[in-house]
Amino acid sequence: MSVNKTILLVEDEVKLRTNIKVFLEMNGYQTVEAGNGEEGLRAVRKSAPDLIITDIMMPKMDGYSLLRELKCDDQLKKIPVIVLTAKEGLRDLCTIEGAVEFLAKPFELNAILEIIKKNCNRPSPLVDLDPKDSKENAE
Repeated sequence: MSVNKTILLVEDEVKLRTNIKVFLEMNGYQTVEAGNGEEGLRAVRKSAPDLIITDIMMPKMDGYSLLRELKCDDQLKKIPVIVLTAKEGLRDLCTIEGAVEFLAKPFELNAILEIIKKNCNRPSPLVDLDPKDSKENAE
């Protein structure tokens, strides 16, 4: 069952992050983990994920700040972002900041899988991150 898509999982609760990671990998997804928004921003630039799942309330850099940073980058803003949070009232704000989906905690793992399938069925938005590579490819 090879899906061949990479998902960046940004969540400070280690147990939840591990549970989601194992579930996604059992369903054929590759995962990259980050414990807060700062780590997530570094990971998205390094791993070029097909989709990002992020919590909102995290130390160092929260999910809102991560969404804003992604939105300011022409390549990164194309990556679909799913927001997980225990604060149901934040749905509109998350959408304004660029999230494509919002899932309130607690949630069923199958629900997150359906959202991922719906939003991950597109080509990777990060084609040429390194300008040197695109020059070589053009020659």
